[in-house]
Amino acid sequence: MRRNEPDLREIPGMSKQALLEHWAKLARKPPPKMRSRRFLAYATAWELQARREGGLTRETRRRLAECLGSGGKRAPTRQTRAVLRPQSRLVRRWRGRDYEVIALSKGFLYEGRTYGSLSQIAREITGTRWNGPAFFGLRKPAVETRDAA
Repeated sequence: MRRNEPDLREIPGMSKQALLEHWAKLARKPPPKMRSRRFLAYATAWELQARREGGLTRETRRRLAECLGSGGKRAPTRQTRAVLRPQSRLVRRWRGRDYEVIALSKGFLYEGRTYGSLSQIAREITGTRWNGPAFFGLRKPAVETRDAA
């Protein structure tokens, strides 16, 4: 352990100001914008361990930089959207009733009306905000989903 570095066991009891100071010393850069005491404790502990153990491998840093290639604003998300062919039929049982949605080339048909997204339909059915693909079982196999052949 280097001089003036906290022991990992000390970090949970440190004040926010002490965490900010240790962060600046360890990371040699300004603290992150999200500065809650809890987050700073985690970040300081990580920086301390990374310094002692060697941090991320070159390959991991390269892959992170690749993911953050969009200016560092947001890492690109993995494509998880299910591709539905036109005329695919989704059936969802909700509170004892079956709801049927037909995929169109642009949008979805539900009860004679065209919707731009499954989330709009899920909101119509439940009265609350839902992730449409999750509601209709396109993200989790737990919900019954049928596709018309």
